[in-house]
Amino acid sequence: MSDEVPLVPPDLRGFSVEQNDQTKGPIWSSDSFYAKSLAIFDKKEDLLTREQALALTSYLVNQDAVHRRAEKADPSLRKTVWFVMLDNCVPSQNTASNTRENLYAFQMFVRPEDRRPPFTSDGVQFLKGMCDAIINARRDLSTWRYGGVANYVDPELSREEAQQLYYGKEKIVKLREVKRRFDPGNVFRYPHSILPA
Repeated sequence: MSDEVPLVPPDLRGFSVEQNDQTKGPIWSSDSFYAKSLAIFDKKEDLLTREQALALTSYLVNQDAVHRRAEKADPSLRKTVWFVMLDNCVPSQNTASNTRENLYAFQMFVRPEDRRPPFTSDGVQFLKGMCDAIINARRDLSTWRYGGVANYVDPELSREEAQQLYYGKEKIVKLREVKRRFDPGNVFRYPHSILPA
């Protein structure tokens, strides 16, 4: 039996590769996190408004105060780490994504500081609150276009919600036809995947 570290573990779900300084080989470590996205389109009427930016800022300030009080009351609470990436997308006609016409996308992540399961529901609620702060501050919500990015799918969404955010109504029809042609038995699937037409 070889002492070499395998290059690929048998199951990659939930694992990330880090460099081990002692062995100079990969270490497979678990990472428990939740991610959510919100893509803002590039048409003038769809851009983030001042009210939305203020709502997001207010939400984050209020949540910080809530978490500081909770940590002070109970120092044994697991600490949560969160961050937001603001990503701009490159327009493309040859993509399934609903959000390649967008100006930017918020990619939001939250995880326990120690990266160990179980992941707590307060992190999920925190990111949902962040998205809701942006969405609900919109006055013209019924006509405002926004989407999501399927880099890290949101397991809290139904298939229909995810497909609407990630692909949009127009592309779902075409994607279902492609799925019917190349994978009619739906062999390649995950909870939000496109079903064959």
